[in-house]
Order: sequence, then C-alpha cells, then structure tokens
Amino acid sequence: MLEKSNSSDSDEPKLLLPEMKKTETRIYTPEQYEGSLGKLQAVSVNYPRKIIDLEVMHPEDVENDQTIANKDLRKFRQVLLEIEKLYSIFLTIDDTEKKILALPKGSHEPLEESKRVAISSIFSSISNAIITDDKFIQIMGIRKGRNLILRCFSLFNLTERRTILCAILKHWTPIMKRLNHDQYFWGYLKYFREMIETSNFVDLMEYGIYLQNKQSENSLNIRSHFTHAVQSKFGLTVVFLLFCRAEDFYTNEDVDEDQKTIWSTIATQFRDEFCSVSDELIPKVDDKLQISLVISHFKHFSFENINILENKIRLAFYT
Repeated sequence: MLEKSNSSDSDEPKLLLPEMKKTETRIYTPEQYEGSLGKLQAVSVNYPRKIIDLEVMHPEDVENDQTIANKDLRKFRQVLLEIEKLYSIFLTIDDTEKKILALPKGSHEPLEESKRVAISSIFSSISNAIITDDKFIQIMGIRKGRNLILRCFSLFNLTERRTILCAILKHWTPIMKRLNHDQYFWGYLKYFREMIETSNFVDLMEYGIYLQNKQSENSLNIRSHFTHAVQSKFGLTVVFLLFCRAEDFYTNEDVDEDQKTIWSTIATQFRDEFCSVSDELIPKVDDKLQISLVISHFKHFSFENINILENKIRLAFYT
C-alpha cells in the first residue's frame, strides 16, 4: 500500500510492505557432489531438488573402496614400470648383438657373457611374474608387455619358451579374451606349433589339462578354457594342433590305456564346448592344418552323434 509520509521534508509517497517471515529456521547449504563437474544440478529456493542418483555409502565404505582402488592402481603402475625395465634390458641386448657383429671372432666373449646375463635377467623376471599368476596376466594384458615377451622368444631356448607358453595355456581365458583383434599376437602361433610338434604325449596331456581346467573356482558359471578357445581362430588353431599331434601318437600306438583315459576326457570336454558353438560363429582355422588328422583322431572315441562334430570341424576348415 502507499502511504504519505508525515515528514515535512518530503511529501512523496512511500511503499510499505508487510513483514515476511522466514520459512526455514536453518541456513540452507546446497549439496556438493564431488566429481560432478559438467553434470546438471538444480535446487529450489527453499529445498534442494534431487536429480542425481547417488548411492548412500558410509564413510568407512568409501574409505575402503578408495584404498582398494589405490592398491590396484599401484599394482598396475608397478607392472608398467616392470615392463619398461625389461624393455631397457632388451634394448641393451640388441645393442650388444650389434657390437658382437662388428667385432672380429674371438674378441667378443665378454659381450657374449653380458648378453647371457641380460637374457637370464629377463627370463627370471617373467618367471617370477608367472609364479604370482595375476602379474603375468597383467603383463600379457598390456600390448607392450606381450609384444616384449614375443620379441624375447627368439632369445629364449625351447624350455624357457615352453614355460611361458604353458602359462598362457593355464590362464588362457583372462589373457586371450581381449586379444581377438590383436594381429600381432599371431606371432606366438609358430612357437605354439614348435612346442606342440616337439612334445611327447605326457607333455601333450599337460597342455590339454590346462585348457580343460575351469576358469574360476568361485564362478557360478564355471566353464573350461575350451569355451573361449573354440570361439577364436587363434584358439581353435592351437587346439587342433594338439589333436593332430595326439593322432601321431595314436597312429604309432605310443599311448597306454591310462593315458588314453585321460586324453578321452580332454577330447570329450572339447567336443561338448565346440558342438555348442553355432555354425555361423565357428572360426576358420589356420590353413596349414590337416583336416584329415583332426577328423581321424576323434574316431578313436566312442562319441555319440560323431557326424555333428565332424561337420563342425569341416566348417572350421572350409569357407
């Protein structure tokens, strides 16, 4: 309402407003959401409006999760640092080899010894990683790490290469699940071929048992490593290499009954996993394999519906 002032100094009307009472008895402080930069936030004058769904967590839970995350990050950084150290040693070996080639024969024995020590150091580090399992999986999960190991294969002897390849078979699924599109990893195939084709049947059973083993003892859906192997060209090629080599021993009758029993369980596990793959998803294997050896090998087992298995094997070889 407008009211005239009683003052003689001014005759201008003044605006009188009714007294307003506060609707809140507390001082309102808008909620702050850490890490929400760029996200929409809105509040009303009197009350905040919840538009961001946040999980209610106790302070001790947040602290525990952060501790776990920091611990995992430290482990990952340690693996990266380990890879860089190994690469530094590998490059030193490369420089040493160039020096050896430049020197006359009989004068590079100290360099040869230095090279042997460096190679031993690299293999020792990889062996320690294999013992801890998780560390080896992390190294193989990093492109630079698995490429480093592949480049070192030319420096290692057959026994050393076998140790690493067996570790890959043992942890096939966690290592290979991200490598279907990594063409560089195909460089490992010739070393798998070399290892398998020079193995005796006892070693062959060991490789098969690695692939037969379960992915995780704590998993509700426990599957063998064959599950993943039969779904990729690289994996199926390695598996068929195993069965081709096994056929050589079966043909020459170099397998006793106990070994046949063990190998039969491996072949059965493969059959179950391979036959569960739909025809259109069966990968095409390396064309250097002999389909006749693979098909002949499964005729040693009393499989029902053997024709289904043979048809799927043919799909893997022929377009």
